[in-house]
Amino acid sequence: MLHLAAAGTSHYRNVRAAIDDKTTAVTEQRLAAAHTRIDRGEPLTMREFDLIHGLTGIGVYHLHRHPGIRSPATCSPTWPGSPNP
Repeated sequence: MLHLAAAGTSHYRNVRAAIDDKTTAVTEQRLAAAHTRIDRGEPLTMREFDLIHGLTGIGVYHLHRHPGIRSPATCSPTWPGSPNP
């Protein structure tokens, strides 16, 4: 909702930047935990798919907030049979 309230203005710039910073930090923590789980060969949990708190929801936030930005380091396939993004 914040993006709608600030559309076309510089209002809430600091708030949006703070949210971006916190969301990026949470994303990095969750991805590190997911990679650790993958490295240990453990199955994924349904929590990772949660649209509000999981990596799926965080991914939606990043895709919406930063359209067109892709990181080759995080988007390249790392396991056999992965589709090429």
